[in-house]
Amino acid sequence: MKSGLKFKYQDKLHKNQGITMIAKRYTLSLIIISLIAILMVLPTFNAEPVLRIWWCTPTFPEEKRAILEIASDFEEETGIHVKISFIPPPELAQKILAAVEAKSAPDLYWNHYVHIGPILASRGALLEVSDIIEELRKAGAYEKVLESALWIGSDGKRRYYGIPTGWYSMFLHVRTDLFKEAGYDWRKLANMTWEEFLSAVKKVHEIIKPRGMYGWGIPISEAAPGDAFDIVDVLIHMYGGDIFTPEGKLNIESPETKAAILKALNFLLNIQKGGLNPPGATGWTDWDNNVAFQEGVSAVVPNPTMSIPNWLRLNKPQWLGPNVTATILWPRGPTGKARVYLGARFFLIPTPEVGNRNVEGAKKFVKFFFRFENYRKYAVSIPMYLPVFKGIAEDPTTIFGNPKYANHWGVALKYIEYMDLYPYEYLRHPAYAQAVVEKVWQIMVLRVLTQGWKAEDAVNAAIERIKAIYEAYH
Repeated sequence: MKSGLKFKYQDKLHKNQGITMIAKRYTLSLIIISLIAILMVLPTFNAEPVLRIWWCTPTFPEEKRAILEIASDFEEETGIHVKISFIPPPELAQKILAAVEAKSAPDLYWNHYVHIGPILASRGALLEVSDIIEELRKAGAYEKVLESALWIGSDGKRRYYGIPTGWYSMFLHVRTDLFKEAGYDWRKLANMTWEEFLSAVKKVHEIIKPRGMYGWGIPISEAAPGDAFDIVDVLIHMYGGDIFTPEGKLNIESPETKAAILKALNFLLNIQKGGLNPPGATGWTDWDNNVAFQEGVSAVVPNPTMSIPNWLRLNKPQWLGPNVTATILWPRGPTGKARVYLGARFFLIPTPEVGNRNVEGAKKFVKFFFRFENYRKYAVSIPMYLPVFKGIAEDPTTIFGNPKYANHWGVALKYIEYMDLYPYEYLRHPAYAQAVVEKVWQIMVLRVLTQGWKAEDAVNAAIERIKAIYEAYH
């Protein structure tokens, strides 16, 4: 009996040991499978996430190609996947504001409408980027261009919130052949007083009027959110006004500024009612003044950026030479100074609080973008803006420094040295950026032109609206 029990016990023991071994093997298999799974996932955890960039739809094919090449090289070097969404300017402006509110902003944003940056900075939605600005300064960036990135944050203090990728001003383009026909040398136009220049344009207009052409080509329309607002701003400064003090305090009710606003309004009323500006300009978009010059409708067109000469270079090169067209410095205004703004296009890095998932990736991309060979590739692909770096701007192997284009880009580069440039007023205070959104100046002009308002009443209404916007910030 004992012997039988012993054998049964041993059989049971062997059976239990077998079960234990199977269990151990099964557990070991689970551990191995789990380790393999973890090892497969680890690279994903260790790698930086996708970098989401929203970029204004490129104007020219060369620009888009340069952007994508830089992004591809960045991916290859860093292993960070770059996802770029190209979005049209008006839609992009609305989209970024909505995304910030919804806390779903991208990791990096390249803006077209400059006023968006100060608005976002004032809401605490942008990363402070003085470290990157300092690197650009050391690399030889124009100081005036860097200063255009100093905006007021949510705490009321001015810091660097934008990273400029190119600068521009309200450039003045003229048909040199038409001025020559009227007896003027285009090289001497910038030396005129403001009144002398207006008389010259009027004389040109009288000569070309029978041909269905006009002296001026200026948008006066709510459909032109940038150009139509900016030209009023430039005229106000030409006539001696300042909407804000350099410290960002509202100056719109000072006698000098109020008088300048009225003079700016009257200038636009006179050229429109007097037939010197195309009748359809009250419905123009930001591009229609370009078209007016490019198609030979207008003899003088002020335009932010160098998009008109660049279009001529690509589509009508026979018009690009000084015998037909040129970019000129603005004549001296009534104050004795030619005052126009300096603007720039910027990279903006939203904060994590509004949706940024990859701040470090965004910074890495920006720094990679500004490597000399990368930035040079980008700058020459979009010559409607001037380079941030003087060295590239003056390089004779680029379009900017090429003597062949001295009558356009050569003159444009002189704006930063010889013109009395002021930073965009909405870079001084975000309240003015909101005035851009609300099209305060366009509404002022159109109230008189199309609604029968008195000029003084329209000016007072515009001033009151800007005051109300400003007070909402304080």
